[in-house]
Amino acid sequence: MSAVSDNQPAAVQRGDRFLDTKETCRKVGVKSKATLYAMERSRGFPSRIHVHAGRVVYLESDVEAWMGKIVAQQKTKPNQDSK
Repeated sequence: MSAVSDNQPAAVQRGDRFLDTKETCRKVGVKSKATLYAMERSRGFPSRIHVHAGRVVYLESDVEAWMGKIVAQQKTKPNQDSK
């Protein structure tokens, strides 16, 4: 798993691949690229990579690292349902 820091993409790892916005939305469970872009600004989601005019992709290892970070943060939060 690659490290995600300061919203900068990590180096490409062997077997890594580019995800288009549709694949990325499906992987993280959101419905639109506007949501992905908002997540980049507010939640530290990995930055999109411009591969040519009008085409952006995300590095799969960066997306998976971000997902792992979100899960880890949720597991360390105190349980709010116990009140």
